[in-house]
Amino acid sequence: MQSIENLTETRTENLAAALTLAKAGFVIFPAKADKAPIKGFTWKNLAPSTWNPETHTVEVVAATDTLVARRDKVGAYAERLDMATLDLSTAKDLPVFFAHKPACTSREIAGIVESLRVESGQLIAVLRLSQADDNLPLIQRVADGTVSGVSIGYVVSAWTETREGDLWVKNPRAWAISEISFTPNPADPNSRVRHIVDKPKPDDLNDAATLERTRRTDIRTLVRTAGLTADVADNLIDDGADLATAKATVWDAVQTRAKPVIRTHQAANDDPAVITRR
Repeated sequence: MQSIENLTETRTENLAAALTLAKAGFVIFPAKADKAPIKGFTWKNLAPSTWNPETHTVEVVAATDTLVARRDKVGAYAERLDMATLDLSTAKDLPVFFAHKPACTSREIAGIVESLRVESGQLIAVLRLSQADDNLPLIQRVADGTVSGVSIGYVVSAWTETREGDLWVKNPRAWAISEISFTPNPADPNSRVRHIVDKPKPDDLNDAATLERTRRTDIRTLVRTAGLTADVADNLIDDGADLATAKATVWDAVQTRAKPVIRTHQAANDDPAVITRR
């Protein structure tokens, strides 16, 4: 990788560069932060599974190595945060804001960062929100998923700049986080409140398999006892019928099927024991 001091080619900011970034899937932000990005993302507002209403904590993906379009006085470039060069030694009790609002007073602080860790190339943070009355609107929005975007404030001590195809890419050689904010439009679309889907436990899987085997066996026994064909059992099993539904279906089938012909012995007319009259 080449350092920024060794690069002599000048980056130009033009429409072609912006289109190249957009086609590559990056988010292109205009100069003013209050404007919407050229390329947006649609997210479902889901209540986060990592929100703990008792401790007022929530787990977030604070940063990833996703390329994000930026611009400086030289021109457009793509920024990639390298977790390997992140300094977490000073990351203690960092403030949490809403929309990077500067902490002019202590009332501007919405919470603190309880912990930070790097996991699978992502920076994971646990945030504890203040229970102050003026913070309740933010707590409610985080709890119900209305606000789910996350962004970080950070300080870069040195950069490394490289060329990747038509893109100029800047990576921080040394950087540290200064704050984390909730925001409706994060620069990195992958930086969001975490939604963790619990995987079924092995015991739960075993119990489910046992219940399914029992259901199938009971239905086949029921159908066979009623004298119906195996196709009836197969259809009930494939339809996911429980035993009560299977019993009702079998009962209806037994009641509606054709009644058997009952044959009786007819005595011969020449038998004196059964002749009553002619």
